[in-house]
Amino acid sequence: MRKPQVSRMAVVLLPLSVLVCIAGASLLIGAGFDRALAIGAVAYGVAALVLAEIRTRDAPTKSIVIVGIDDVAFMTNVVEGLREELMGSVPFELKILSPGALEKTPSAWQTRQIESAAAASADALVIVPASDDSGLWNALARHIRRGVTVVAVDRHPRRALFLDAGLQPPPYVASDFVMGGRLVGEIIADRLAADPHSRALVALGPGESGPGVARSSQVLYELARRGMSGRMQAAELGSWDVAEAVTHLAGPLESLLARRLARVVVFCGDDRIAVALQRECAPRRAWAGRVELVGYDGARAVDGRLIALEHDLVIATVDTQPRAQGGVVGQILREAYHREASQDTDQRLVDPVLVRPGGV
Repeated sequence: MRKPQVSRMAVVLLPLSVLVCIAGASLLIGAGFDRALAIGAVAYGVAALVLAEIRTRDAPTKSIVIVGIDDVAFMTNVVEGLREELMGSVPFELKILSPGALEKTPSAWQTRQIESAAAASADALVIVPASDDSGLWNALARHIRRGVTVVAVDRHPRRALFLDAGLQPPPYVASDFVMGGRLVGEIIADRLAADPHSRALVALGPGESGPGVARSSQVLYELARRGMSGRMQAAELGSWDVAEAVTHLAGPLESLLARRLARVVVFCGDDRIAVALQRECAPRRAWAGRVELVGYDGARAVDGRLIALEHDLVIATVDTQPRAQGGVVGQILREAYHREASQDTDQRLVDPVLVRPGGV
């Protein structure tokens, strides 16, 4: 994003020049050094305040377009974190574009938005990619080439695609999914260690989702590291479609529970699936007291409550801190606006938090 016309360097150097000139003039007319320095310091402060005010007023409002997904809770928190971070430091206006829940091809929809007039007039684009789609990344590359600041959230950009085009890949902001998977693996391993009859069922993937694969793979690794390899089973998800995911998990869950005295701890992939799987389990009296669920994402209601933890079978979820992710996006945009160099702009990960009913 372009800076205001009065640069930050001018805010420092011009008042400094005023200080030197006034102090020098004061010395020439016979004022003592201390008095000359005091006069110059007051003049410096006044000049700096005036220039800073001029710089702020001179700064044009920057247009930030956010192209999101249909996860309302996640998007709301990301936007609020971004807004809080930029307030008072960058003059900006936000335009938020998200597909409807019935949109069948969200990646194609996102690509159309990126190629729309709204995006063409943007100073910055924030994208929460619906999938790892080459058309989407190529559309973003065209914006980067014309000087637009682009930030990707939750899904890692195709680094090679941008480098092959002679461009730096856009900065990537996300929750640390490896850490999140480890947190899930630890709580499930503790559960299995406490009950020799218990088994783990892990929702794996889906394959098209980098975050989903990263965290579920880490869950399996942590269970294996704790010596639970013979007591875990994976069920691969075809997509994040909730009904389809519940179907993929219900079959293996029923098979595991057919064993006498068996209890099962299920990593559901995300909170929406955890809530839906509880509804599937509730009517089955033979399963009562034998199923525990672990969610992911930390989806919150409007009042801030973690939705998954309001369901009896859910023993924990991982809060991915979407508001904090939005704050990090805001930091990157502010640095781009002021052209402040950063050592870690390529990738910034936010630590997730394991939350149990009643607190962390």
